[in-house]
Amino acid sequence: MEGWFSINRRLLDSDMWKGERFTRGQAWVDLIGLASHEEKTFWIRGIEVKVARGQLAWSKKKLMKRWGWSKGKVTRFLNLLKMKHQINTQPAHQKCDVTTLISITNYDRYQTNGPQTDPQTVPQVIPQTDPKRTPYNNIITKQQNKKNKGGRKKAKPFKPPTPNECVLYFKEKGYTRESAIKFCDFYEANDWKDSKGNKVKSWKQKAIGVWFKDENKMPDSQVKNDNQVRLDQRAKDEEQIRKLLPLYRTKSVKELKSLAAEGKTDPERVAAFQILRQKGKAI
Repeated sequence: MEGWFSINRRLLDSDMWKGERFTRGQAWVDLIGLASHEEKTFWIRGIEVKVARGQLAWSKKKLMKRWGWSKGKVTRFLNLLKMKHQINTQPAHQKCDVTTLISITNYDRYQTNGPQTDPQTVPQVIPQTDPKRTPYNNIITKQQNKKNKGGRKKAKPFKPPTPNECVLYFKEKGYTRESAIKFCDFYEANDWKDSKGNKVKSWKQKAIGVWFKDENKMPDSQVKNDNQVRLDQRAKDEEQIRKLLPLYRTKSVKELKSLAAEGKTDPERVAAFQILRQKGKAI
């Protein structure tokens, strides 16, 4: 395909252009459109930066934000353009790195005044300036509203486990008390950061992925014994439930506390009843 067509620079600032993450072709056109068509001088943090025709002074951080890309993707894309001799890059200032100066190779090939023709025969892309009348923008707005309403659930802040919680979890999964203590001591000493310095987000996942090894497993006899202890405790809980069933159905915790204060019921039964409620036992 040969020839060329003109695009109004207002398109580069429209919602239609910047509404989604950029493609590589869109990013290339964006660089051409952002490049200065004449020599300019401006200041960044008190430092004078000169830009010639066909150049733009944009840092990778600004391009990341504009294109919706990661830093690695921006770097790889710019390197690809340099390898194809489509751009050159250099620091905008010799003494300090304030931004990157990107030069479009053969800029005049893409941006030229061209032959004078009837303006009616040259199609121009002029974006709608009223975002309310842009169908595409309405779609973006609806999608953003859905995201804002639904939202993502905020991750709960990490709460370090107690040594007892570690021991109970390790034993429940069939691993020794000693390995649980070592696990807890190791991460407490490192402020709950792993060997790479990253903060632990889920101590249970870290235990499963790193500490649940064959050498840390409990002997089969000990596993059976612990299982029996849990079964016995469950039987005791079920017996308590049966005894407290009438109270559970008819009285609230607040009412039971009032009865206990008046001496009309056993405070120990009220305490046991509260424990069962907290455990979430189904009646």
